[in-house]
Amino acid sequence: MARKFLKIALVFVVVALAGCQTTTDYYLGARASGGTIARIPATDESGLHWQDLYLSVDYALARQGDRLALSGTFTFANSPRFVYRRVYDMKLKFFLLDAANRVVAYRDVGRTLTHGLEDETRIKGEFTLPASAVAYTFGYEGSFIGDAEDGYHVWKLPERN
Repeated sequence: MARKFLKIALVFVVVALAGCQTTTDYYLGARASGGTIARIPATDESGLHWQDLYLSVDYALARQGDRLALSGTFTFANSPRFVYRRVYDMKLKFFLLDAANRVVAYRDVGRTLTHGLEDETRIKGEFTLPASAVAYTFGYEGSFIGDAEDGYHVWKLPERN
């Protein structure tokens, strides 16, 4: 009986862990918009900044050969602070792009769940650079909550064809 319980528990653990993994092929080949794209640096760079209507990201990139490490924080821009009370769920994504601004790799690098819009969230990610990767950009998807407890979903993601 104990052995059967262990097998069932193991199946649930495997399914739960699989659900927690970032999907790594959904946006492959999608085209990113040109306004927020930056070139992958040849050396380490710090003091970098990316901003959109909803999010602001302060970050550094460390480059060692074909490895790229990202670290920093994201906060919410002024726009949502005036309209919403808190964030329900927000995922920050980091996209590696080829010369045609098409996604060749990506990963979730930060996530925040149900907290105030003044808070700061740490981000981190390590990547093996595909040979075709020459640029990068950030993207996000998430929901804010207003006074009426209604949700408002926002996103900035590469366009899939």
